Amino acid sequence: MVSIENDVATIAHIGDSRCYVQRPGDGLLYQTKDHIRLDFGWEIVAKCFFSYRPEVAVPDIRQIKLQTGDRVLLCSDGLYKSMAPDILQARMMDDKPLEEILDVYDFLCKKQGDDNYTAILIECF
Repeated sequence: MVSIENDVATIAHIGDSRCYVQRPGDGLLYQTKDHIRLDFGWEIVAKCFFSYRPEVAVPDIRQIKLQTGDRVLLCSDGLYKSMAPDILQARMMDDKPLEEILDVYDFLCKKQGDDNYTAILIECF
């Protein structure tokens, strides 16, 4: 989740979805850390809101000062696991309308992915 007020983004993260913040010229400023563990070869979400253990329902919280041109991507694991990290980040900073970038993500997920996927891409003005 991200809340943006004026030039500050407050990011609350838990689980295996991700948030990326990129700045033109500086590249990747921030990426959330996945809350998963491997258990007998399976990925298990180790930290989540829906749990009988309240100690694992506490999100990581981070604030970032945004600048004009910054882009914030919120996405599920189905999106970021469907492409190499450098492809995901390069497309995120393409000089194209956000809808066209999301169309490329959609194409790559349909071509290479095997999970459902969701993405929200925000550009700061």
